[in-house]
Amino acid sequence: MSFSLSRRPPYARGAGDVQGAMRNMKIPLRTVLTYILLVFFAVLVLTPLFWVVSASFKPSGEIFSYPPTFLPQEPTLENFTRLFQEMPIVQYVVNSTFLAT
Repeated sequence: MSFSLSRRPPYARGAGDVQGAMRNMKIPLRTVLTYILLVFFAVLVLTPLFWVVSASFKPSGEIFSYPPTFLPQEPTLENFTRLFQEMPIVQYVVNSTFLAT
């Protein structure tokens, strides 16, 4: 059995060799399709959350307008001020926290 030091192990190659190896590496079609499917479902799940957050910054007239807008034309904090003035939201949070513990 002969042992040669003429070839360096893959982990000892220079940066140019690694880039060449990366260029020749092929990604399986199944992996690509899996990532496409994951991105699709992530967008599907996160879109309603983004819609609700976006609607919280819209004035009430813009929330019910047709056609609906995805981003508020004139963002406002009016809905949050009304929330804290008209509803005992702090008490609701305290009650929920107490019941959850």
